[in-house]
Formats: sequence, structure tokens, C-alpha cells
Amino acid sequence: MAEPAEREMSSQEKLELALKAREQFLKEQPHLQSFQDEIDRILENTVGFENRMSVLLFMIEARLCDLRESIANLLSSFKTERLFNEAKVENADRILDSYTNSDGYLN
Repeated sequence: MAEPAEREMSSQEKLELALKAREQFLKEQPHLQSFQDEIDRILENTVGFENRMSVLLFMIEARLCDLRESIANLLSSFKTERLFNEAKVENADRILDSYTNSDGYLN
């Protein structure tokens, strides 16, 4: 016997499913709740699908710029730390040479 064709979900059912998924996601990632609250507050006064999508795109781009800046700062910190560590290793060799050439005393 052939299985019945799966029925298409209505827009309302899709919306309810998406909202449940969002609620579950925010339970698992509570630090994102403030961002969701900001989105809800801004979209509350935004009329029209295209305008809502434009606002969301703008907000996402702003977050991506913040993320890019944070990553650049981290990379800069890592490079500085690596250079500092390399300098310490280079200086450690000089210190060790001074130590062995001075009868055990650091110069």
C-alpha cells in the first residue's frame, strides 16, 4: 500500500514551528536574548517585508563588523604576544651566554 503524500504545512504552522525553534535556541544561548530583544523592538515599528529584511540585514552587518574588529584585535594581541615571546627567547640565549661566561652570575 502506498504511503499518503505528506501535506504541506500552512504559513501559520511554519511560523509557529520557527518561533518554537527560536525559543529553544535562546534557551540554549541565553547570551543572545538581548540581541533578540533589540531585533523585536526595532521590527515592531517596521512596516513591510522588504523594510524588515533591510533592517535585519543592517543589524547583521553591524554585528559582523563588530566581530571582524574583535577578531582583528585578537590577532593583533596574538602577534604582539608571539613577538614578545620570541624576543624573550632571543634574549634568554644572550642571558644564558652571559651567565655561563661569568662564573655563574648574571650580568
